[in-house]
Amino acid sequence: MINNIVQAERTALLIPHRPQRTSNTYRSWLVPCAVFASILLFVYASWAPQVLVREYPNSEPLNGPLSPWLHDPGIAKGPSGTYVLASTGAGLPLRTSTDRVNWIDGGMVFPEGNPSATEEFTGARWSVLWAPDVTYVNGSWWVYYAASSLGSQKSGIFLARSETGLNGTWKDHGLVISSSSSVNWNAIDPNLAIDGDKWYLVFGSYWGGIKLLALDPATGLAKNPANSLIGLSRRYEDNGSEEAPFLFHNGPHWFLFTSWGSCCAGNSSTYSIHVSRSPSIQGPFVDRDGILAIDGGGTEILASHGTIYGPGGQSVFLDEDGPVLVYHYSAQRPHMYNLGLNRLSFKTGWPVVI
Repeated sequence: MINNIVQAERTALLIPHRPQRTSNTYRSWLVPCAVFASILLFVYASWAPQVLVREYPNSEPLNGPLSPWLHDPGIAKGPSGTYVLASTGAGLPLRTSTDRVNWIDGGMVFPEGNPSATEEFTGARWSVLWAPDVTYVNGSWWVYYAASSLGSQKSGIFLARSETGLNGTWKDHGLVISSSSSVNWNAIDPNLAIDGDKWYLVFGSYWGGIKLLALDPATGLAKNPANSLIGLSRRYEDNGSEEAPFLFHNGPHWFLFTSWGSCCAGNSSTYSIHVSRSPSIQGPFVDRDGILAIDGGGTEILASHGTIYGPGGQSVFLDEDGPVLVYHYSAQRPHMYNLGLNRLSFKTGWPVVI
């Protein structure tokens, strides 16, 4: 309908003036029709639903075994310049790269099978472990990961360490924290955050939102799991769908990145990446509109666009050319994921995907 109205208006306005072939009757209805078409256009523009057009950049070009199953990616860069990528999967799959573009298979954290202690939460020895967070610090590679099952609060976060980051060199250091239906939070999606000489683990998904746990830097394990949890963020809309927290320090602020919506549904995925910030790692965090993250605040910085569906499961690391956002996104078919990498600009004081 709107195309017909536009065409009518254009026709009315572009008819050349030919007095010898234009009767008084023709002229008498030509101008009112043009005016009427303009009014219709104005009314439609005023009352038609406004569609939000998202314009986000696509991922940097990447090569290697990065699909069809690469979920919840975490990347760290070692002193030799090698990047190590860990992702969700049985045994925690690894990839490595020397240039952040070309990736190769790096084996697994646990090529001989998951640690037996994870069975309590997954129900099977060779099951999928979730959302590994990889960090290189104090001369070692550290991976925090989760063991759970879909929709369950019976979850545990564990720690593994390696001197080299290579396949089969990782040693499991045991349970860090666990959850059950007796608490209002879920012990999955861990991220190690280091603030000077203080270590923290941020984690959480749905239920009571995102929590912060103090760690012992000497061991990487919890100081006092029962009494030291701090609530950082909680979403109340969309069934409280907020997870995959990641803390990154830039300038005077700590930035809390989280994923909102639902993942894992191909082009129906609604995952998107949101951010809030605070001068303190313990909060309170607020979004760009000043809404507290603990009250549902969070500013969107990346969402579905083009053929990129449901970007999320994010992490951030600092490279020579600046901070890099790491995430997965869905292909058109459900349960198939690709790796996405984009640099972040903090020129405005807030992260912008570039």
